[in-house]
Amino acid sequence: MSCKNLLARTFTRREMLKNSGFGLGAALLVCFDAKDMPIETDNLFEFNRDSSAISTDNASSLDPDTILGLDYKYDTVLFGSYVQTPDADPEPLEWYVIAQKEIRQLLLSKYVLVNMPYNESKPVMADNFGQAVTFTPTNLGPKEVTWETCSLRLWLNSEFIETAFTEAEQLRIAEMLLENKDNEDFGTDGGNDTLDKVFCLSIGELKEYLDITKTWKQIQQEHEKTEYFNAQGKIDYSKIYTFDPAYKDLVAHATKRAEIRGIYGRTSGEGSLFDGCSVWWLRSPGYGPEGAACVLADGRVDSNGMSVNTPHYGVRPALWLNIEG
Repeated sequence: MSCKNLLARTFTRREMLKNSGFGLGAALLVCFDAKDMPIETDNLFEFNRDSSAISTDNASSLDPDTILGLDYKYDTVLFGSYVQTPDADPEPLEWYVIAQKEIRQLLLSKYVLVNMPYNESKPVMADNFGQAVTFTPTNLGPKEVTWETCSLRLWLNSEFIETAFTEAEQLRIAEMLLENKDNEDFGTDGGNDTLDKVFCLSIGELKEYLDITKTWKQIQQEHEKTEYFNAQGKIDYSKIYTFDPAYKDLVAHATKRAEIRGIYGRTSGEGSLFDGCSVWWLRSPGYGPEGAACVLADGRVDSNGMSVNTPHYGVRPALWLNIEG
């Protein structure tokens, strides 16, 4: 649901704000434009079939009526603006409101806005729309890194926040103490807790706010001894959303800006459920200090993750918004 029918809806998840009294007032703070601003996602990027980010057999036997994404569950609001399409002016940013605590609400970007490494020494922004981003060895940051020390955190809390939000809007964004837990599947050190205004979600926050119950690694371990696995040598991918129904909520499309930068995603041209969906970073550590966790294009939570230096994974920002002046 968009901001179009402002007076006819609540601001955030219906169950969460049914009796809160915050709905309309909160919406008035962030819905500065009542128009719908859809992001064009037709004919998205070619799927990189050499990448392990997306399994090509996941969608074949899924119910075509399966709901993907958070549209059915959360309302959207407009807050800030950012260039999302080549040769276009900044467009209002669309956000899902996925949680509320007292006078603050947790916003998650509806779209994967741009792709870049989790860590690099010289961030290369998406200013040149005509070609995909490439990174030379001199641009790569130290491989062993935590959220506290990575370049993605620095970018979100400097260039991105200054570009996407006015000074008045920045004052509405709360600086929060973030818990950076160790990787629950591999034990990788999560580093120190941090104070951030804009951030990537963690695996723990996916479980707390979006009802994720297990990482894909945990699901794999549970099903290694099933009859299907023993017969086929792999998990029955058609049952992804049976294993964890909330995975479908994590599926997200990328902007045209990310498309041209070469984000990993999938398009088959055959009407696949996952066409146009892309991979996005989490702030949690991956299999080791040189990796970071992520959400795959079909919504699986990958605690194994990918090398922090890959430029092809996307950024889906989150922030806590103060809903009282």
